[in-house]
Amino acid sequence: MMESKKKTQEEICQVFRFEQWLRFYFVEERDDKLFLSVPGERLEEIKTSYPHLLELANMANGGEIDYQKSCDMVCAYVGAHIDGPKSSTALVTTILDSKGYQIEMYLFGLWIKGHEDFLDEDIRPFSEWEELYAGWRATEQVADYAKKLMESSPTATPAGGNNTLH
Repeated sequence: MMESKKKTQEEICQVFRFEQWLRFYFVEERDDKLFLSVPGERLEEIKTSYPHLLELANMANGGEIDYQKSCDMVCAYVGAHIDGPKSSTALVTTILDSKGYQIEMYLFGLWIKGHEDFLDEDIRPFSEWEELYAGWRATEQVADYAKKLMESSPTATPAGGNNTLH
């Protein structure tokens, strides 16, 4: 059960990381509104490297986006692809409410903020984001920090993730 929970949490976190990557690079402003516009070549890269996430990219592509629409879209995707098809509803809900998930999303937000200038230099493939984040996450300093967060009181858990549109 613990392995299943860990795997499901990682799948959910990847969906949230992917959606953040989409917003980081492909949001454009038109008429004082924000739209997600993923170029065809990037969709092909996603189809090749992350075919399970292509539907999420297609759901958002071309449409107006804001924080609430983004959350709704990700939740709909998780509901359709993980919650039920791959795991129980109770497990997904437990994960989304868990301290471990909140910490993971918080750490990802820190990683983005700490590397924003580097990430802005060029549109980096999602696979590179995954590799860079995993490397950063595996450093002793970050691992120790995550452990301290997990051991802290429940009220000290950081708020989940990065709520800003880039």
